[in-house]
Amino acid sequence: MRLSRDEIRRILYLKKELKRTLLKSILRNQQLSPKVRGFALYKLQTENVFYSRQKNFCIQTGKSGGVIKLTNTSRQVLNKLAQEGYLINIKTNNIK
Repeated sequence: MRLSRDEIRRILYLKKELKRTLLKSILRNQQLSPKVRGFALYKLQTENVFYSRQKNFCIQTGKSGGVIKLTNTSRQVLNKLAQEGYLINIKTNNIK
């Protein structure tokens, strides 16, 4: 099975997330020596950070554009679900 570019980025992000947070905490700690903090800064700057850009996809249609974070669905799906009455307290424009 072939992984998409987004899935590869998500896997890389999960692998590197702990290391990056540890390096950031070392960098912010004022009690450590400047040599240790400088090394942590060097490691953070030399690391590739482009894998953290991730796209949000609709969980029903797989579309990447117009995704609402609250429900992880695209705006078209959200509008359809609201019109059918599955979503409470969400109103839509019913233009037909």
